Amino acid sequence: MIHRPYKVYLPLGTEREPVPTVREIGQRLEKARLHPWCYSIGSSLVIGWVRNRIKYPDEFKDKLIILWPQAQEDEFPCLAWSLGKVFISWHDLDETAAGKYILLRSRLRNKCS
Repeated sequence: MIHRPYKVYLPLGTEREPVPTVREIGQRLEKARLHPWCYSIGSSLVIGWVRNRIKYPDEFKDKLIILWPQAQEDEFPCLAWSLGKVFISWHDLDETAAGKYILLRSRLRNKCS
């Protein structure tokens, strides 16, 4: 069994449920008390994936991983895979991408940095 330091916390938007707003995402995280568990731009896991694309999980190559808590009013940074590379870019929430957004959280409290 492969140990993964993360788990998918929140698939955002489905065909039946619209993509939530940035504010709604923040409210869900606050309610679940998961803010400190979410991966951000500066987390070692994210930096490792950007520096070494071979470590990037295949299961996420068709997803946009929201990096929290850097989200602003209506946009947020995402980790994405394109043309064989991992990169960080800023996105607006897009209804057409329902099911592509995910949020990862650490399996261990305060292990996201």
